[in-house]
Amino acid sequence: MTVFRLLICPVLLFHLIFLSFAESGRGAFSTSGGGARDRIFGESFVAVADDANAMRWNPAGITLLQQA
Repeated sequence: MTVFRLLICPVLLFHLIFLSFAESGRGAFSTSGGGARDRIFGESFVAVADDANAMRWNPAGITLLQQA
């Protein structure tokens, strides 16, 4: 039993600590949009990105935007 505690407990503690740090960076890959229109269209907003949120969904589409 002491061998189990000496070997397994530090390994489990090590993994718990580093897995908690891995979850903190999850927000960098958020797929939620910036506005209500983005959220309604979801992932298909790329086809109609013609406002200020176009850069978030389709950076190449900025050439299609007209100046106000």
